[in-house]
Amino acid sequence: MPVAYARAVDHYGQSGPLAAAAEQSPHQLIECLLAGALARIAAARQALAGGDDAARRRASSRVVEIVGYLDGILDEQAGGEVARGLRGLYEYCVLRLFEANLHRDDAAYAEVAELLGEIKRAWDAIPAGSRQGVAA
Repeated sequence: MPVAYARAVDHYGQSGPLAAAAEQSPHQLIECLLAGALARIAAARQALAGGDDAARRRASSRVVEIVGYLDGILDEQAGGEVARGLRGLYEYCVLRLFEANLHRDDAAYAEVAELLGEIKRAWDAIPAGSRQGVAA
């Protein structure tokens, strides 16, 4: 795992939302993380439109932390090719988030929102009976 991801995972792991999420199933945790990432992208885009650089940077940082955490909990042994594909996608999302934040690029935020939204829709579509023991 790249150093930036490791730092993001460590930082996010110490926060209150993750501690509260410990009581959720793995499936619910990932649902919440994806929803949180999408909400923070929306906040970053709103801050960008409103010219609030500090809020944009805070929201962007939180998305990077969440995506770093999602990457950190991937189990390539159990998830195989799907986990490897997600890892590459998460790395790409982090790169695009850095570009979006650095260049104030709404299109990059929109692209990451679309990619994470696709993952969330697929995750939400997993039948309830198949959710036991689901790990990223």
